[in-house]
Amino acid sequence: MQARTVYEQLTRAYDYPGSYHAVVRHLRRRYGAPPVRALRRLETPPGVQSQHDWFEVVTRRAGRTTRLSVLVGTLSHSRGR
Repeated sequence: MQARTVYEQLTRAYDYPGSYHAVVRHLRRRYGAPPVRALRRLETPPGVQSQHDWFEVVTRRAGRTTRLSVLVGTLSHSRGR
């Protein structure tokens, strides 16, 4: 579990008065440092790959509710949209 989640639950459920850093220190003493997560970065040359996300948004235009379809393309090389 993430330390931030533990801290938020303590403050919400038990009115914990301590700081976030105190929770992190306690968790590290009790369970040790979190393991380093492996990260694999994939590089692609320009123009080879892109990712597209499609979603719908409900908005108001000219006093009327309108449903818009949105398509967002992200280039893998530059992360540009």
